Amino acid sequence: IRQEETIIFALIERAQFPANEAAYTRDHPAFSRVLGGAARTFLDHMLLEHERLHARVARYAAPEEHAFFQGLLPAPAVQPRASKGPLHPNAVNVNDQIKA
Repeated sequence: IRQEETIIFALIERAQFPANEAAYTRDHPAFSRVLGGAARTFLDHMLLEHERLHARVARYAAPEEHAFFQGLLPAPAVQPRASKGPLHPNAVNVNDQIKA
């Protein structure tokens, strides 16, 4: 949970000072080589690649973990650890609100 808080806090802090508008603009020419024709922002691309790495090591197999790009992630390359689940089961997922 601490890692998510750190990521969310960093995104909030960064959003206060949008110094690089190109990073938040979909299909910006400055990042066309990196994005390879994908219709997304550079920020989304970086987040997706980060989540792909974490998905390979079974991070999102835990019930309390929610990826922003759930449908684009690979299957885990390692056996997920047995989990007893969160301390208090819930269905909270505010990812769509965070990126809005």
